[in-house]
Formats: sequence, structure tokens, C-alpha cells
Amino acid sequence: MDEDFPTGQASPYSIYQPVIEQTAPGMTKVINQQSQPGESWIDTAQRALTMLVMTNTQRQLMQINLERARQGLPPISAAQAGLSVGVEVGQDTRQLLIVGGIALLAVLFLSRR
Repeated sequence: MDEDFPTGQASPYSIYQPVIEQTAPGMTKVINQQSQPGESWIDTAQRALTMLVMTNTQRQLMQINLERARQGLPPISAAQAGLSVGVEVGQDTRQLLIVGGIALLAVLFLSRR
């Protein structure tokens, strides 16, 4: 994932890897395992996160529908259950993402000079 950066210059992934691991333990392992040839680490992370969010949503829907089945009720869809496939973040996480995004843009901008 760091091949695109000249020797001696840190890639954004290597800079953010400790933060990613601290925020979501095990996520860097998932990113490394899911990486496809020629795919940037941010694309891999986005794809992996989407997969994990969808899996969690499906798990929640299955639990709801199992409970409904126990009550003799028909199954419902994710929309009917009020489950969102989007990623919800708290205020602290949102601020961290904004600061991280600004820092990433600064690194990319300065690395092109």
C-alpha cells in the first residue's frame, strides 16, 4: 500500500495506521487483508468499513426478525426496522475525522511540492 510514495517519504496510511488501530482495533489487519492490487488504502478501508456496517445491519435485522418470529409476527425489512446502512459517528469522532481529513489534505498537498 505504500508503493506509490518515494523512499523516505511516509504514506498517509503509515501516518494514520496507529490512529486507525487505536480507534478501531483490528481494522488495519482487515484493510491489509482486503487490499487488492492497485487499490489505495483509503478505498480499501472504505470498502471494508461498508462491508462491516452492512454485516452488522444484517445481524441486527436477523435478531429483530427472530424475535418477531417467536411472537408469531411476519419478518420486516431493514427500512421497516429503522436500521440504517450508513455510518453514525459521535461528535468526538466527527471532529477527529474532520481534523484527520484536513491533516491528510495537508500531507498530500505538501508531498506534491
